[in-house]
Amino acid sequence: MVTLLLRLSGPLQAWGESARFNLRPTCPTPTKSGVFGLVCTAMGIPRDDTATLAKLNQELRFGIRVDRPGQLLIDYHTVSNAVNLEGKIPQGTTPTERYYLAGAVFLAGLEGSDCDLLQRIHQALLKPKWPLFLGRKSCMPGEHPWLADGIRQEDLVTALRRYPPLTNTTPSLLEVEDATGSPRMDNPLHFGRRQYFPRLVKVFSMEENA
Repeated sequence: MVTLLLRLSGPLQAWGESARFNLRPTCPTPTKSGVFGLVCTAMGIPRDDTATLAKLNQELRFGIRVDRPGQLLIDYHTVSNAVNLEGKIPQGTTPTERYYLAGAVFLAGLEGSDCDLLQRIHQALLKPKWPLFLGRKSCMPGEHPWLADGIRQEDLVTALRRYPPLTNTTPSLLEVEDATGSPRMDNPLHFGRRQYFPRLVKVFSMEENA
């Protein structure tokens, strides 16, 4: 197997697994849908191209290493014409809460047997078709996601364990897709319609066995 590694680092990141009306939370780690969205943006894949998205889901196994978890930040906004819980648009403005991770750094991994596909993703990250963002369009990368040595001739867990830390602290956790894991609703089915299905994720420390 071959693994492609990406650096996810920026002043702000927001990885929403769910959102409801005026509440926009973030997961503590990057979601598969968010990272696949970044990949599709780099490659110039439209939001309604479900065939290519299905191929990515079929071909690639996803994982995350937490190099720096960051701090949770809550930003209060007021918006106009927002639909409320009753499905109506109230007069005036509506307060919203948007959650971000400040100063977080993650190492993402995509494992697969199609070396050509991983090479094409790697090159697209170097010269992206459209501007990249970390989960939410207002969250621009502080450092480039592309890593010169990001193509690794290793399986996902080995690549995440062995790659040098991205910060001056020791990486803490790993999250990888695994049949023994717990369900997480962040497997993208259709970006345009915001449709997702579950996947199984195992979380363990760097010292534990996968």
